[in-house]
Amino acid sequence: MMSLIIADRIATLNAENTNSVNDKKGTRRLVFLDSLLVQMKSEQLSLDDIQEEVDTFMSHPDVQAKFHAEMDVIFSDDRERPCTRDDAQRMIYLDAVIKESMRLLPPVTAVIREIQEDFVYSKLNITGIVLSSLVIDGQIIRKGTTMYIFIYGVHHDPNVFPQPGRFDPNRFYESIEVDEERSPYAFVSFSAGSRNCIGQRFAQLEEKTILSTLLRRYTFRATQTIDELELCFEAIMRPEVPIKLIVEHRQL
Repeated sequence: MMSLIIADRIATLNAENTNSVNDKKGTRRLVFLDSLLVQMKSEQLSLDDIQEEVDTFMSHPDVQAKFHAEMDVIFSDDRERPCTRDDAQRMIYLDAVIKESMRLLPPVTAVIREIQEDFVYSKLNITGIVLSSLVIDGQIIRKGTTMYIFIYGVHHDPNVFPQPGRFDPNRFYESIEVDEERSPYAFVSFSAGSRNCIGQRFAQLEEKTILSTLLRRYTFRATQTIDELELCFEAIMRPEVPIKLIVEHRQL
């Protein structure tokens, strides 16, 4: 199926090139798959190379293999048993996958807060907070000021999350030491402090229940990159186009 997607994209690019021979409007930013196909055309990559890159980048088979293994340990070969609270507590790797997914693409992109006490603003330790361009390092922000906190920016701070655009569940799975050093406000998908989301524990349990039910039965493969989803940054992050997946039954 993935090879059909690649073949379809090659045909589309060839058609675009044919229709734009005389177009002098400039170049567009290439999406991930397109950039690989350009390299293939210049004989830097083979079709097999592209297949491997796309499988790894878009579907993360290594990650799926790990959480499938975790599901098998918890549920054995039982695909019908309901997920219990005890089961959910054992889903350590799936929890890391969920957190990394919400770090990379936080459902709520921003929150607004009122400053409760004066503090000195520093760009070095307040990544993601949007202030007027007139605000400079060392300036005192007064109590009562309304601040817009851009959660997407907080989650993509390279000083906290190296290579922030890379999907890596190990940031939350094999990082006890890092977690101890990381600010509790570095990952705030459910906000933080006294105004955090009161339904976050229920939401996390719901996520694990639904995902564990699906992951026991199926393997999922993406057909689009994040760029191709045309994400819309409103109150809730959402794609402008439908999300398309290839779903296959797992062979135990």
